[in-house]
Amino acid sequence: LAPAQDWEAIAPLHTYMASVEAIQNGFSLVRICSKGFTAMFDGHGKLLAGMSASPSNPPDDLLLAHVPTRRFPTPYAAVGQSFFAVACVLFLFGCVFASAVAWVHQGTPAKVHFE
Repeated sequence: LAPAQDWEAIAPLHTYMASVEAIQNGFSLVRICSKGFTAMFDGHGKLLAGMSASPSNPPDDLLLAHVPTRRFPTPYAAVGQSFFAVACVLFLFGCVFASAVAWVHQGTPAKVHFE
């Protein structure tokens, strides 16, 4: 459950942004928003139900949906942000190595073979 209070201009965007972390970790999300877009997502990111509310259009309806309570495993939940951090460090070392090789060979002319 994620209670919120958005304003009209940002309402749908904030709801979808809130669903990203739940989807990454395989959780369902029920986001109740008093002045924006109330939504229910399953762990795969599928919008199960949604309803807009604004100060000019208060909600008079009832929102019902079957929201799964079981979490399912995702690669992100298993590896987390550590994989991304290691990949960035390896990329940085690769860039430094390529720059060092280019710097060492900058005065060496390229060999061209004509046949």
